Amino acid sequence: MILIEKLNQKLQSNLKSIDHESLNKTFVGYSNLYHESVFVKQFAKEQGCYTEEIVTRQMNDRMITTFSIDNKYILVLKDVEPRDISSTIDQNLTFKMGQVLGKFHMQIKPFPKIKIVRNQLDD
Repeated sequence: MILIEKLNQKLQSNLKSIDHESLNKTFVGYSNLYHESVFVKQFAKEQGCYTEEIVTRQMNDRMITTFSIDNKYILVLKDVEPRDISSTIDQNLTFKMGQVLGKFHMQIKPFPKIKIVRNQLDD
């Protein structure tokens, strides 16, 4: 069974794969389990999922749950209606945005297990 089928079974959903700037596999659809539209993001590493979960909990109430399937780490959020932005987001911009967010969480709002490479924050 492929990942999306397992997710649909677990979330009682009709997820569809979507493109996402983070380059992680992402899905969106209605979950009968949670009775709302969900945004699902798959991470290869537990640390990435953990970090995004903690950051999301600090910023808003979109967090629903996390779990693991086939050594992939799954984050389930309440879906929102995202808006396209006018500028192009490439891997360099995404990396820089991650650095700024990391710096914020190291200096302003830290949390346990945050993992930042120090020399990248000084740019």
